[in-house]
Amino acid sequence: GFQSGYEALVEVGRTTFDVAIVDVFMAKVDGFEVCEAIRNTEGGDQVKLIMISGQAQAEALKCAERAKALSATYMKKPMDMTRLVERVGEAVNANAMRG
Repeated sequence: GFQSGYEALVEVGRTTFDVAIVDVFMAKVDGFEVCEAIRNTEGGDQVKLIMISGQAQAEALKCAERAKALSATYMKKPMDMTRLVERVGEAVNANAMRG
């Protein structure tokens, strides 16, 4: 993992991946900016984005709406780990079938 959103942004242009699990609130650059950068890279439309946050209910709804606009799955902390593993598995399987 990365210690800040900035570190994640630096890696976005260098690495290809099937799934990105991104915390909404990170140091220096937030998760939405990281996800937007992923979407704007070549092949970024194929990356399964899973955004997580521990925000209160009202703020969580706003986060979920913004995540949806990025075609990302939004999960509230504490996460259901079974559901998270299922989402990651779905993304990896979908990408394996495409490529």
